[in-house]
Amino acid sequence: MRPRPLLSSGAIPAWKTGNFIARTLPAEIGDIAYHNKAIIYDLLFKASSETMLTIAADPKHLGAKVGITSVLHTWGSAMTHHPHVHMIVPGGG
Repeated sequence: MRPRPLLSSGAIPAWKTGNFIARTLPAEIGDIAYHNKAIIYDLLFKASSETMLTIAADPKHLGAKVGITSVLHTWGSAMTHHPHVHMIVPGGG
């Protein structure tokens, strides 16, 4: 079964099987990120992981601490600057 991507729409993952999640910077921040890569990319990693840990820890969702593997992609398929983080979050905690 191939993981179903959940984009930055604010969707909450289903915790039963594990998930592939992409968190994308808003387009308005793209130019700032291009000229301040280290700072903005660090913030993207921190914000995406803290968000996932907070949601997973909530008893209404999973109520557990999860592991996360994250990878930074800085260019989209159209070869334009499009910073986003891909996250693999296992089902369960």
